This record gives sequence, C-alpha cells and structure tokens, in this order.
Amino acid sequence: MKQTNDLEKLLSTRKVWRASHRLPQKDKGIDSGFSQLNHHLPDRGWPASGLTELLCDQLGLGELSLLSPALAQLSQQAGWLVWVDPPYTPYPPALAQQGIDLRRIVLLQTQSQAEQLWALETLLKADYCHAALFWPKRYSPKALRRLQIAADQGKSWGIAFRPIASQAHASPAPLRIRLGRSKQNAPAGLQIEIIKRPGKWASEAFSVPIQQHLHQHQAYSANAHQYQAIDQMAQQEITHHFIKKSSGNILPLRESAAQDNTKPCPLL
Repeated sequence: MKQTNDLEKLLSTRKVWRASHRLPQKDKGIDSGFSQLNHHLPDRGWPASGLTELLCDQLGLGELSLLSPALAQLSQQAGWLVWVDPPYTPYPPALAQQGIDLRRIVLLQTQSQAEQLWALETLLKADYCHAALFWPKRYSPKALRRLQIAADQGKSWGIAFRPIASQAHASPAPLRIRLGRSKQNAPAGLQIEIIKRPGKWASEAFSVPIQQHLHQHQAYSANAHQYQAIDQMAQQEITHHFIKKSSGNILPLRESAAQDNTKPCPLL
C-alpha cells in the first residue's frame, strides 16, 4: 500500500511524463495546413501555447514552410510573431507569399544568451506575443523549463529549432518533432517523426509535401544589411511593450526592403 501511495505522490508532482495521460486542454489547436500532420498532432493542430521543439541538423529542410500556414493564421490577429536571433534574416517576399502579414513580424537581436533567455521568457509571458521563434545553442533543461512555464502562462507558442543531437537529452517541451529530408517526395518533401507529444506515444515517420516555389524564392537572406532599423518614433511604439532591459535591436521586416537579387542561402 505504501508503494502505491508513493507512486501516486510522485505522479502528482507532474515531474514524470505520462504518454497516455493528458490534462484537459482549453485551447484549440492551430491548423497546420497539412491534413496528415494534423492527424498526428494533439488537438488536430499545432498547440496554441507551450513549447515546441523542431529537431533538424540542416537549415532549410522546409521547417519554416511547415510552420507558415499556422504563422499566417496568427498574423491575422492582433499580436506579434517574434523571431529571436534567427541564423539568417527572414526573406519578406516569401513570407508574404504564404499569407503572413509582415506588419505582425518583429526581428529581435539580443547581445548574449542570458539576454536572449530573458527576452524569450518576457515575450512568452506577455499577451501580445502569439509566437516566438528561436534557435537555442546551449540551453539547459532548467532554462527550457522556464520557457515552457512562461509559454503556458502567457498562452503563447514557443518554437525552438534545435539540432537532432538534442533528442538524446530530456526536454520539458510537450511536443518534440524530428525533421529530415523525405526520400519519397524528394526534393520537395519533408519527413516528420513526432518523438514526444501529449497524450500519445511517438509516431512513425511520415512525409508531407512542401511547396516547391518556396524553394525557388529563398526565404532566408544572408544580406542582413538590406534591413534598416526603423525610425525612433516607430521603435518607441513597438518597444514599450517588452524590450525594457534588452540592448538588442528590433527590426520589423519590410517587404520593400528585399531585392530580387538576394544572394542564395538556406531555404524557408
């Protein structure tokens, strides 16, 4: 009897992940735009809040194309889609082509990992941030746990792009997905394997088609100098929401800032 009580006490702390057990969800999932992916995702879509990890060792596999239908939906609402220290400057024409309202995108550049973590935690707790996309290099489980709690509190969606090697380490993120090149639909397919999800065990690998024209338009741009900082008045209008301690720059993306002769680099 004592062993049973001890087990129940341990499970009640919520420190043990129970694949077959899930608390009732109030938030409706965000349509991913891919029926097969919706079938495997909790709530038949991307989570409206919490931390999601996309694991891939190569930028440009199609990870942003996978997210673009959901980001397009979120961009139609009042709130921000914040890109925190992206490895490349996002390419506005490709994002706009996917229906993403560029006026709702903010590019945040921080000066250190500590500042990045502070900014992410602040953003995810806020009610004006729909989603925060980030590329952590060396985040401890404790740091990720802070972000997961912040995303739950703020009803925001934190999207972490991490290397596949991270799969070997435990993570508090409720949803972890491994991405790779699809052998069935190459070069325009993306292979997906959900390695952790609320309420279910891991999924088998499956493929979804990625729109070919995104690969042609190049959604990342290495020419970051094309994006100029906004004027002081516009910056004050935006930064009063959340950037109070950060020394980083905020660069809202302007579709007119990109040129057709953008140097090729990793894809959307």
